[in-house]
Amino acid sequence: KTYQISSQIQTGAKFGMQTMESSLRDLYRAGIISRQEALNNAFDPDGLLRIL
Repeated sequence: KTYQISSQIQTGAKFGMQTMESSLRDLYRAGIISRQEALNNAFDPDGLLRIL
């Protein structure tokens, strides 16, 4: 049931769970990594672009 992992992580946000894309977005916004680094390391680059 690996297809459910992403939605379970999003549902578990209130418990501190976050997606890789959310972590990359936070690092990018903090100036720790570049936009390109974030996109290169994202599991879902299109999803990351939507939240940048």
